[in-house]
Amino acid sequence: MAQNSNQKSFLVIVSVLSVVISLTYLISILARGYQPDFNDGFKFKATGLLSATSKPKSASVFINGQLYTATDDTINLSPGKYQVKIIKDGYQPWSKNVEIQKEMVVQTEATLFRSAPDFSPITQNGALNPTVNLDKNSLVFSVSEAGASKDNGIYLIETYSSPLPLGKNTPKQIIGNFPSIDWSNYSFTFSPNSKQILAISHTQNTAYLLNLETSGLKKPTDVSNLITFINNDWQKQRSQILLSKLERLPAKLRPLVATQSADILFSEDDSKALYLSQKGPYLVYDLKKDINYPIGNLNEIDNPFWLPNSNNLVYSNKSQQIKTVEYDGSNQSTIFAGKFSNNLILPWSDGSKIIVYTRPFPEAPENLYSVSIR
Repeated sequence: MAQNSNQKSFLVIVSVLSVVISLTYLISILARGYQPDFNDGFKFKATGLLSATSKPKSASVFINGQLYTATDDTINLSPGKYQVKIIKDGYQPWSKNVEIQKEMVVQTEATLFRSAPDFSPITQNGALNPTVNLDKNSLVFSVSEAGASKDNGIYLIETYSSPLPLGKNTPKQIIGNFPSIDWSNYSFTFSPNSKQILAISHTQNTAYLLNLETSGLKKPTDVSNLITFINNDWQKQRSQILLSKLERLPAKLRPLVATQSADILFSEDDSKALYLSQKGPYLVYDLKKDINYPIGNLNEIDNPFWLPNSNNLVYSNKSQQIKTVEYDGSNQSTIFAGKFSNNLILPWSDGSKIIVYTRPFPEAPENLYSVSIR
């Protein structure tokens, strides 16, 4: 009797283990993209996976013109080449040709841009001599026509994303005007670490060094006799920055890069680098895949920069358009068009907006505006 009981227990254990092993195996092959195929008996068919994601979500996913699902979702597809299109009302369409391989996952991380961006002023009393730092996350400008004279002076904008609704990206006054100093007559240069600016008046032959980490400065530091020394020192620092950027690139690539630090831009996750080659075209080098992607020629691209998603570039052109393109040269689209300063475009740190310098009509003063692109 005890022997029969032991045999039954053994059979139960074996049965349970068999079921667990079978289910584990079934789950593993389904996760690898295999799907049941009942067309010719019963067997598992090898497929690949398409992970269709987008920002914002809930966009329609079309594969070879047929609606399949909505983002975010994962789709099983037979190995082959497909055209994937992601569409959402109010946004420009996104499309890409992909190749599906068995047991492999292809990701389509689509960033969708608004078809009708919001346009709102950051400054209203005129922004004079705006200057952007090398990292494109800060800018300074002067104001001379404020309603109250105490509000004239130099202002700083830092394009961080604050969790607080008040004061977010609001211009901060660094220093006011003085009886003998009108900052609207000065040009500005950021230090390489963006902690200081050098303000120079070429008409008065005067210069001041201002600390941007302190607001409400009472007295500027006169460095009129040190302009050459400061410029030479900052140039040495910029050369060191360029050298450190070059050292992050493969040795075989370094001789091909134009020797200007502004022409080597790493994505936020450091996986890609935009650079201007010696022969002129802009290229994106994918450090993980060891592949160069052509983006455009020097005469087609002005003031390029990465969006924080490390996937999209934004740049302006001579046709007064601001365009975006993915790192591999696909999905080029216009996100803003109109009269603006080509040399002054920079992104919000979350990539939702860009800042432009323009005027709504000829008689209006030039101001800084935010353009919501996502």
